[in-house]
Amino acid sequence: SFLIHLKIFKSLDIVLPNKYTIGLTLLVLCSFLLPEINKSIFPNRFGLYSTSYFKHYLSEIDRVTNLNDNIRENIKKRTLEVSHRGSKDEKKNFVLIIGESLTKKRMSLYNYKKVHTNPKLSKRKLIKFENSYSNHVWTVKALSLALTEANQYNQLDYFSANTIVDLANRSDIKTHWYSNQSTHGRMNAMITVIAKDADNTRFSIENTTGVSEFQDSVLLDMMSEDIKNKVLSNNDANLIVVHLIGNHFLYCNRFPNDFMPELKASSHEECYDKSVLFNDKVVDDIIKKLSKFSGKTPLGVFYFSDHGINFDEDSDLGESKRMVSNYKPAMAEIPVLFWANDPYNKKYPEIIKNLKKNKNKVYTNDLVFNTLAGLLNLKYGEESFDVTSKDFKISSPLTNHGKHKL
Repeated sequence: SFLIHLKIFKSLDIVLPNKYTIGLTLLVLCSFLLPEINKSIFPNRFGLYSTSYFKHYLSEIDRVTNLNDNIRENIKKRTLEVSHRGSKDEKKNFVLIIGESLTKKRMSLYNYKKVHTNPKLSKRKLIKFENSYSNHVWTVKALSLALTEANQYNQLDYFSANTIVDLANRSDIKTHWYSNQSTHGRMNAMITVIAKDADNTRFSIENTTGVSEFQDSVLLDMMSEDIKNKVLSNNDANLIVVHLIGNHFLYCNRFPNDFMPELKASSHEECYDKSVLFNDKVVDDIIKKLSKFSGKTPLGVFYFSDHGINFDEDSDLGESKRMVSNYKPAMAEIPVLFWANDPYNKKYPEIIKNLKKNKNKVYTNDLVFNTLAGLLNLKYGEESFDVTSKDFKISSPLTNHGKHKL
């Protein structure tokens, strides 16, 4: 069984370092053949190397493999009608930043007063969406629509829908994916399969089902390496997707120990606010790094969170009751932000004009695919789903995949 799964890693381009193979094999054998040793050395409370852990781990590998196979089969049936509004050879860089568990109710950009959680981004000329919502309160449900052409309003099945990577690749735009999320697990399998289609895919942690313990600044190091090695080149048109761990529980793990030591962070809420502050820094650092990289090339940055959380009702954690059956609006109230450099603003004035016109309308993040097409200056699909269009409008906005009206 173990050897079979090593082959699966290879088929998905997932690398298992040779120096760990023997050790991991022995751990698997001990886990299944020596349960008494397993219980005493690797107690279940640590969630590491227990029998149930490895069974779960292998089942998650199967999940990704099956998704990969099924989606590859569906790709053969996909059509995508997309065209360039301008020259096919336009050089541009576009960054899509996917936040995690960030509610706008804890952002000073959206009038949160207790802590100034956006000291960096508040100084930038942002287009801020005032009535933005997630399409679901769970990550995998929200991103299965946000990252594909399926949405709550067009009745497409996300499983057989084109992805944002398809959109860019078929438009001769090079795709890069940087992620601080794990590759496996029921909340990540679908996203991993989409990410692996990019021309250049890098995860901070490979072959895992848990939550990353790295801070999001690790992604900046990856970008620096790729810029230095010219994997990320300004001679190409680029779509750069950055998937943050953001503000995922445990909140106190989302920032370095030496980050703003003067700011108290002993409760879950205090740690959450501090994680929002660190997220503000990371997003601003991404903008700075890629602005320098882009130079006079047009650069646009679009940020959205997968879902929010509800501290008002669940002040203990903010996560414990985040269920569709216990839906509260704060669970879906997310930040959506846009920033562009001067070359982008000058080259695409109509896009900027329409974004400003539409920023107060209700926007749900299942329309990210359509939004991205517009921001890349591509012509795709219904204009009413594209927030860069003068005709953008959701007639009956929804969340939780149609279960709740907004």
